[in-house]
Amino acid sequence: MNKHQLLTFLIFLLLSSSYGQTDCSKLETNNQTLKSELDKKNGIIDSQAQELSKLKTQNNYFKETLDLLNTTNSKEGDKVLYRINSVEGNLSVGTISITGTIENLSIVKRWQSKKIKIIDLKGNAYNGKLRFNDGTWSIAQFQKNIPIKFTVTFNKILEETQIIRALMFDMYGANGKGHIVTLKNLEVQWQ
Repeated sequence: MNKHQLLTFLIFLLLSSSYGQTDCSKLETNNQTLKSELDKKNGIIDSQAQELSKLKTQNNYFKETLDLLNTTNSKEGDKVLYRINSVEGNLSVGTISITGTIENLSIVKRWQSKKIKIIDLKGNAYNGKLRFNDGTWSIAQFQKNIPIKFTVTFNKILEETQIIRALMFDMYGANGKGHIVTLKNLEVQWQ
């Protein structure tokens, strides 16, 4: 039996050594091909990730623009459209900031405010400071159909009011006469 086991072992060893030897060059070629395909796919993924990032940025821009255009709190006065985009309160410093846009609907003219104030639900009135993005408070050449962003800040707000009963723009008109535009019931988002 010993010879039989030895013979079986030798046959097994001979067969396994002849079949166990494979051509490594084919495996290396396949490996290089797979690596090359993986690099191509990673390049495609990277370019698609960059494109996705660009599309997200564009999408956010379009959302902001749509929010500006779909503002529900708007009013026209003396052929100027006033839109309110946000009303934010800051508890720590006692301020309310209102941002929005104004848009001239008629001929090119000068635009200037006399006074801007808010009135809360208890009848308290606060005067505000209006500023445009360039830091000015008036527009020398108010072009037609071009919205201009503004911010009005009201300081020393004593109470945390949830609703501004009235926001009043007291403006110099195109003909030198003044006019007042009032926007009502603005909800304050406190931080």
